[in-house]
Amino acid sequence: MSRRNRNAPQFNRKAGQPTSVSIDLSSADDVVCDSCGNYTFVPVMLMKRLSAILSPTGQEAIIPMQVFSCNACGWINKEFLPTKEQGEEPTDEQETGKIIV
Repeated sequence: MSRRNRNAPQFNRKAGQPTSVSIDLSSADDVVCDSCGNYTFVPVMLMKRLSAILSPTGQEAIIPMQVFSCNACGWINKEFLPTKEQGEEPTDEQETGKIIV
């Protein structure tokens, strides 16, 4: 027999049915290209090479990572790059933001 928390909110929706939430995007900040100021971006892939030593399969692997680049100039904003784990030094490319697709 399962116990239900009587104070928990009750939802009247079918399983798998999305909830609708109204959000006013007019108050959200626009993201612009740090290089040229453009407002549009396209998805691109960064490719990471994982050595066999670090790979769970014991074989070298190529891992795709989706990021967004500027539709006008190809620049990838620093905020779109994957984050480094704490303690790792950023590469020169990440530090200066000079990754252009």
